[in-house]
Amino acid sequence: MQEILEKFKFRDQIRTMVDADILGSVIEKFTSTAINLSPNPVYKDEKKTIVKLPGLDNHGMGTIFEELIRRFNEENNEEAGEHWTPRDVVELMADLAFYPVEDQPLSK
Repeated sequence: MQEILEKFKFRDQIRTMVDADILGSVIEKFTSTAINLSPNPVYKDEKKTIVKLPGLDNHGMGTIFEELIRRFNEENNEEAGEHWTPRDVVELMADLAFYPVEDQPLSK
């Protein structure tokens, strides 16, 4: 896990995004009501009978994570297969992304 954090410079990303003036845009995209990154569905109606956005399961989150890593690695001329991440690491990264905000209501 430490190797991944160091290789992709996760600890430096907030400063990098602030310097590039994109942090607000990234946060806006992750909190948008147009996407649902939670495991729970978002409904169109109060009776919860019509699903607007389905929940994202572990496989879906892993697929998104792998695609992001693949895209960034391609920009750095990495070879195919070098972006594979063990499933437990993907689950940990998803947990780290959601636990700080799990008790907060979705913005409208």
